Amino acid sequence: MKFSYNSLIEYVEFNSFVSGINSPTPTTKWDVCGTDLGIPCYSQKEKMLYLFFGDTFSTPLPSDINWRGTVLGKVKELDFSQGIKFDNFVSDENGKAKNLILHHKCKNEEEYEVTKIVQGAVEINGVLYAFYESIRKWGEPGYWDVNYSGAIKSYDGGNSWQRCYPLTWVGKIDHFEKAIKELISEDIDMNPTDEIVDINAHHCEAFSQIYPFDGNDGYIYLFGRRGGRQYGVSLARVKRENFEMFEEYEYSVVINQKRIWTKDIQLMNQYENDSYIVKPPVSNSTVAFNKFLNKYLILYYKPMVGVVIIMSDKIDGPYSEEILLIKQDDEHLPATKYGLYGGFTHDLMVKDNGQIIYFIVSQWNKEYYLSELFEMKFKRRRLK
Repeated sequence: MKFSYNSLIEYVEFNSFVSGINSPTPTTKWDVCGTDLGIPCYSQKEKMLYLFFGDTFSTPLPSDINWRGTVLGKVKELDFSQGIKFDNFVSDENGKAKNLILHHKCKNEEEYEVTKIVQGAVEINGVLYAFYESIRKWGEPGYWDVNYSGAIKSYDGGNSWQRCYPLTWVGKIDHFEKAIKELISEDIDMNPTDEIVDINAHHCEAFSQIYPFDGNDGYIYLFGRRGGRQYGVSLARVKRENFEMFEEYEYSVVINQKRIWTKDIQLMNQYENDSYIVKPPVSNSTVAFNKFLNKYLILYYKPMVGVVIIMSDKIDGPYSEEILLIKQDDEHLPATKYGLYGGFTHDLMVKDNGQIIYFIVSQWNKEYYLSELFEMKFKRRRLK
């Protein structure tokens, strides 16, 4: 059933389930059933779209059965009109989708590390980089604490990974200093190493969750958020050739109502609330450039509202008012009408030069834990 809540949108429509037994390619083949997220990244090297799923289970609902923090599916077919058709998942020797980076699975009350979840990825010169959040503790729905945001890299299309230690942004420290130092120094298998990251120099809660975007202008941009869904979006950038050099990152900061780029991370910390390029509250989000509109788009879940889209002529804004795509408790959702979040798309998840966009949302409630594909179409007149 097609529907629309805005005069600029011709329609929005549920397309198909992305994972589980009812997806076009039943992902249970790889022991993937209950998933959330579905964050896209294109590999020019492999000519495939990668989809990173968060906490993943063998069962339809979260359980302790083969719980993996992040798994990676690969898709060669970029026509999504009949759904997403997986070619494979990065798998172990038994053919089951592999956990990309191990997590401690601590109980919430231990306040150490519950899980690690990839929030975005980018390929640079054939090397795949994925940013993940180390979650210390789940709070009430929509609230969670992050130890740090880290990065892993792969030279072989995501089949094997290693830590990229310089790319570390530390969350709230307080009395968790010892735990954070231990966690940051671990490799992807949770083994301690001699790597040392200065947690004070890398402290920047605004980048606890990171979505990277290649601006095709010589820079890689990082769209950052704190843990939880109550904050806005911050922006950083770095020249492609300096991507692994933490000290070379510039932050977009507003001081005395003037926006500047600065390498001084302390200014980002000091002026974070004034410097958001997307005002709070913002949850999971992705960024794309749309050729039909000739604009940058950000899709995200706005708590208590639903999945929205905003747009701008420039990557650093200003961005438009939100356009509502799916309501918080939308009657058009295929599953139980609550627990909505997400909004994941990509430059290549389009049709008709971008007039039609495909995007993924998630639902998590007592009956469903799944990712879903939606289709939306802009009206033919171009937006100004």
